[in-house]
Amino acid sequence: MLPTTRLVTSDSSNVLARAIQFRIRIWLELRHFQTTKKCEMPDMKHFLEQPSNCVLVLIKGIAIFWASIVCAQDGSVISIESSDFKNIYYIPSSAANDVEISVIVHSGEADNPFSEGLGHYVEHLVWLGINSSFPEEFKEQSNAVTSVDSTKYMFQGNRNNFQQRLQLIEKVFEPLVFNESMIEEKDIILREYELTLDASSLYEVMQERKRLLYKGASLSRSVIGTPESIRTFEFEEAANLHRSTHVVENSSLLIVGDLDVNLIIGALDALELSSVTRTSSPRIEVEIGNSSELITSQSHSEKISSRLVVYSKLVSLLERRSSDEVVSLLLVKDLLEKYHSSSLMGSVTRALVFDEFIASNLNISFRLIGSEYLEMSIIANLDKNASVSEFVSRLERSVQVLSDIGIPSREFSRIKSRELQRLNNTKNLPRFVKSTAMALIESSVQPLQYEEILDVTKSITNSDLNEFSVALSGEGRVVIQIINHTPESKI
Repeated sequence: MLPTTRLVTSDSSNVLARAIQFRIRIWLELRHFQTTKKCEMPDMKHFLEQPSNCVLVLIKGIAIFWASIVCAQDGSVISIESSDFKNIYYIPSSAANDVEISVIVHSGEADNPFSEGLGHYVEHLVWLGINSSFPEEFKEQSNAVTSVDSTKYMFQGNRNNFQQRLQLIEKVFEPLVFNESMIEEKDIILREYELTLDASSLYEVMQERKRLLYKGASLSRSVIGTPESIRTFEFEEAANLHRSTHVVENSSLLIVGDLDVNLIIGALDALELSSVTRTSSPRIEVEIGNSSELITSQSHSEKISSRLVVYSKLVSLLERRSSDEVVSLLLVKDLLEKYHSSSLMGSVTRALVFDEFIASNLNISFRLIGSEYLEMSIIANLDKNASVSEFVSRLERSVQVLSDIGIPSREFSRIKSRELQRLNNTKNLPRFVKSTAMALIESSVQPLQYEEILDVTKSITNSDLNEFSVALSGEGRVVIQIINHTPESKI
């Protein structure tokens, strides 16, 4: 199956999009004719003696002209359809000296049926194989990251080495072959765990939060694992997990830089990729009952200087949405987070920090789980004379008021206007588009053009945010964690 290319653009660019698509399709079909028919291409003089071929060359030349204009549009998103990868996207960036190549495997710790953290260990073993193929100058600008949902391998460097760097992604999918350094890698991960623990005073608290909130679902797993689970890692299990998850058809590719699309397609066509069918275990999905559930825990940490409360709530969205609506939901979620993090009238921060001196500071975040669940998480340092019960009571009253009367229209307009101003003042467009594209790709959603992001943001109404507010005031699972400075601290 021939790879084809289409430009994911707004309607006004459809003619140009078809032009570039036609240009590449002609190029591919000529190559395909030469290789599949097992014959030599005719020389140009003989080729042009046929009128129909002259027309073909003329059309192709016009397409190349239009394509050069389209490709020059920094920050556009070009989708390269492939018979191998799940998705391939290219974002032009004319000012970039380097090219960034990201392989996103759509499997993470949530897809690991073995010891907790084994997905992260697999990432380390894959990277060992990649490192063995690295020229020394490639190593400083490349990295790999495992999350609950995905595993990313990122390569960056001069565009003159693009084809050489692209070939490194073959190593991502090659079967793991045992060597002694893989045993030592477990000790490296143990040290990484200790460094993570030292760097974050709340690491263990947040791991416990996931276990309590998600109750045995795959999302509750620790990406890095625990010292006990890390010591049990076996190569055979790692090889099996790699074989079942690191599959080309389960992976997407994102390329950012100043490159010709034909060069990208030619380099992709030259790759020799391992072909394996994905056989990973199904995830254990998040579930919450039809009634409210309250879970509390108490611990202490000498790393904190004041009483801390971590309040988390997981609720079902009132209306299930299709996957096509995930982008809109994500932008609504971001606006709601910005509103509640501000001191605007009615916000959680305004209620707890400014209206009543209950928390000296707080951090609030929201997370969408698919298109079915919404999670709110608040980390707050309590004021000296405030109690946990006062904090919870005032917080829940604030959420209920917003559910009843909604976010004040004036405040919604201010937060939306500020967000649109931020989007309109984007200085490095390719960098912004790459960031949003990566987040959407990891959610298995097709990236949007910059103009489309603007349009979706403009279309968000106060009712959209209020729908989330109503859901947050309803029944769900609440986890309250109280962290004291010492075991003897009083609440």
